[in-house]
Amino acid sequence: MKVEIESETEIEKETESTIKREKEKEIFYTHVFVYSNKTKKGETLETMINQLKKEFETSLEVCKSHSLSFLSIGCTQEKLSELAEKHGVQCRIRKTDPNQIQEYQVYKKENEDRFLSRDLSKTSKQQIHITPFEFDSCTSQEIIHHELLECFSVSMLEELMDDDSFVQVFALHDETELNRTIEATTKGTILWASKGKINIFRQYFGIDLSLYFSFLLKYIQMLFFPSALGLLVHWITNSEYDQPMVALAYTFFIVLWGNNFVDEWRVIKKAVQKIFNIYDPDHFTRQSNLERTPIFDDIKKNINSPSVTVPRIVSLFTSALMLMISIACILIVNKKKVISGAETRKQLKRYQSTSIGILTGIVIAVLRTLFKKVADKLTENEKQETEKGKWKSYLLKIFLFDLVANVTYPFAIAFISRDIEFLKKTLKYIMFTKQIIGNIKDVGIPWLKYKIKIYLYNKKKIASGENPITKIEKQFLASKFQDSYEEYEEMIIQWCYISLFAVAFPLSPLFGLLNNLVEQITDSKKLLFFKRPHYRKSEITISVDKYWEKIMRTLSMLSLFSNIGIIYIFYGKRFSNSLISTISIPISLAIISLISYTNFFKNSSNEGNVEK
Repeated sequence: MKVEIESETEIEKETESTIKREKEKEIFYTHVFVYSNKTKKGETLETMINQLKKEFETSLEVCKSHSLSFLSIGCTQEKLSELAEKHGVQCRIRKTDPNQIQEYQVYKKENEDRFLSRDLSKTSKQQIHITPFEFDSCTSQEIIHHELLECFSVSMLEELMDDDSFVQVFALHDETELNRTIEATTKGTILWASKGKINIFRQYFGIDLSLYFSFLLKYIQMLFFPSALGLLVHWITNSEYDQPMVALAYTFFIVLWGNNFVDEWRVIKKAVQKIFNIYDPDHFTRQSNLERTPIFDDIKKNINSPSVTVPRIVSLFTSALMLMISIACILIVNKKKVISGAETRKQLKRYQSTSIGILTGIVIAVLRTLFKKVADKLTENEKQETEKGKWKSYLLKIFLFDLVANVTYPFAIAFISRDIEFLKKTLKYIMFTKQIIGNIKDVGIPWLKYKIKIYLYNKKKIASGENPITKIEKQFLASKFQDSYEEYEEMIIQWCYISLFAVAFPLSPLFGLLNNLVEQITDSKKLLFFKRPHYRKSEITISVDKYWEKIMRTLSMLSLFSNIGIIYIFYGKRFSNSLISTISIPISLAIISLISYTNFFKNSSNEGNVEK
C-alpha cells in the first residue's frame, strides 16, 4: 500500500513537471522597449533588434509606434527574462492564445490590401475582434478609430500599460521612421497632402494635429491667388492709375474668398474624417471624458434656474467690461500715435515710436494674464453642462481677448486717425514682427530650453559616474506639447489681418503666404525635435470644433463692413464725383451681404441636421 502511494506521488510529480514544461512553451506577446542606463553606449534600437533576432529561434515582428518602437516576440517566458536582463531592457509579458494569433495571421493575409492602405472602411466590427487578445478589452468603435497591430495609436498603447510609460517617452527612436516622418511633414507639402502623408501625420501627431496640418496646407494653397492679386492691386493703388473701383473689386473678392475658405475648412474636416475611417460625425468633439459633470446632474431638471443663468450673465458682462478696459488701455498707451494728428506723429523720434510699441506689447501681455485668471474664475461659476462646454467657454473668452488686442490698434488708426499711409506702415510692421517673434517663441525658445536641460542632465550623470545621456533620455527631456489651440489661433488671427484690412494693405496675403511656408516647416520641426506630443484618449479637441467655423464665418462678414468703411474714409471724395461709383457701392454691399448671410444660415441649418 505504501509503495502504491509513493508510486502515485511520483506520477503526480511527473505530471506536474510535464504541465510546467508545456506551459513554458506557450507563446507570449511582449512589449520590449529600451529605457535603461544599462544600454551600451551608442547602441540604437535597430542594433538591439538585430541582436535579439539572432538569439531567438522564432521570428520577430517589428512594430513601429509613434510613441516608441517595440517588438512582438514569440518565445518562452524564461528565455525572454534572461534576454531582457542581459540587454538591460524592460519588458512586460502578455500571454496570448496561439490559436488566436493563427486566426489573426489568416485574417491579415486575406485582407492584405486593406492592411497596407490602412483602409478599414469595409471591415466589419466582428472581423476586427479576431485580432490579438489586447483588443478584447476595447469597444468596436474604439478599434475602428485606430489601426490594427502593425501601427498602434498611443491611446491604444495606454490601455496596454499600467502606467504612462509609452506616452512619457518621446517618439520615434528608429532613424528610418524618423526620417520618413520628417520628409512627410517638411517636404512637398505645399499642395493638398496625399492620403499616405495624412496617415503619417496621424500616426505621429494624432488626429488633432494632423487636421491642423491639413488646414494649414490648404490655407497655403488658397493664398497663392490672393497674393498675386494683392500685388497687382498694390501696384495700381500706388500708381497714377489709382482707381477706387479697384479697391471695391478687391474687397468683393476677399469677402467671397473668405467665405470660400470657411467652406473649404468644412470640406477638409470631412475628407480627413474619411481618410481616418471615423464614421461618427461628432467624433472630434465628443470624447470619453466629456460626460456631463456631477454639478449638472443636480440642476438638469431646472436648467433655466437663476443659479445657472445669473452666473452666465455675470460672466458675459464681466468679459465685455474687461475687453473694453483692454481697448481703453491700448488706446491710452498709443495716444500720441492714434489720437494726435499726423504732424505729432512725424515729430516722434524713432526710439520714442519703438518704446511705445514695446510698452503696448507689455500692456497686452499683462492684461492677457489678468484676463486669463478672470476668465478661469468666470468659467468655473458658469456651471457648464459638460467639461467640453466648460473648456470651450474658457477658450472662447481668451480668443476674443486676443482678437480684440490684435485689431484694436489698426482699427483705431483707420477710423480715428484716418491716415492710410500710417495704417499700411503699421500693418506691414505688425505682420512682419509677429512672424519673427512667433518663430522665436515657437522654435527658438523651446530649442534653447531643450539644449540647456540636456546639458545640465548630462553633466549631472557624468558627475555621478553614470554613462553619458542616451538618445531616449534626450527625447524624454523635451517638454510636452499641450494642445493645438495656439497654432489654430495664430492661423485665424493672421486670416483676420488679411480679410479685415485687405483694402488698406493688399500685400497682407503675400506676407501670410510667406509666413505659412515657413510655419509648416517650423511647426513640424518643433513637434519632432523639441516637443513631446501630448496624447490622451480623453483629450478635448476644441481646436477642430465647429465653433471655429462660426467664428471665421462671422469675421468674414465683418470684413465686408470693415473694408467698405475704409474705402469710404479714404476714397469717399473720389466716389462722390462719380454717380456710377456711388450707386455701385450699395449694390455690391447688398450682393456680398446676401451671399454671406445665405452661406452662414445655410451652414447653420446643415449643422442642425447633422446633430439631429
